[in-house]
Amino acid sequence: MNILRLPLVFASILTGLCSVTSTLTAADQSNAFIKALKNRDFNSVNSMIEQIEDVDVRMDDGRTALMLVSKHGRSNIAQNLLRAGANVNAKNNNGGTALMYAAIQSDAKTPKLLLAHGAQVNETAKFGWTALMVASAKGHAKIVELLIDYGADVNSKDVYQWTALMRSSFAGHQDTVKVLLKSGKCDIDAVDENGATALHHASANGHEQIVLQLIRSGISIDARDNFGHDAAYRANQNQHQLIVEILTGSS
Repeated sequence: MNILRLPLVFASILTGLCSVTSTLTAADQSNAFIKALKNRDFNSVNSMIEQIEDVDVRMDDGRTALMLVSKHGRSNIAQNLLRAGANVNAKNNNGGTALMYAAIQSDAKTPKLLLAHGAQVNETAKFGWTALMVASAKGHAKIVELLIDYGADVNSKDVYQWTALMRSSFAGHQDTVKVLLKSGKCDIDAVDENGATALHHASANGHEQIVLQLIRSGISIDARDNFGHDAAYRANQNQHQLIVEILTGSS
């Protein structure tokens, strides 16, 4: 071999070795990042953000770091991830987004941050759930109000034809029902796949104050489901006699 060419050969070999080392380092970083996420070690996650090549690296179920920290209300780490280029609208294997995860917890700071960075408010996940449905089912009134302000469709239905109002009424979340009704956008007489309204659900579960809220909002008291039953029947079936009296006395 020509001695003059030796430096070039060594340079080529070194370049190749550096490339392999860099690739291995990136893989190791990703593995460490995912391990920290699985262990809910958010301090380590935060410290790795500036070093890792892809902050959107996925866990086995498709979750990203942004989704996980949003679920736990770590808005400061979410901010750092977004600054590092995290995809605010990435979806997990079931179609869930960071905004939907943020709607699980009660602090509105993280959802507000995500929305300000372009989170799509009406994205749907598996079974047709939206962030508004999640927040409504959990009873997070402030988040529900925020999502509505950002254009959430209050009448969106899941695969079972349930609306956010039905979810809140079923679960007994008075403040959330109040926010939804106050928006003036709810189709209060909407029915699910069984023909039941929000009033049917509130009555069946004994939520007296929500029954009164719905009545004051003008919901149909006499509406019957696909089995021919009205809300009073549902209440009586579950021995909620005060609600039966409220409904029969108002009809």
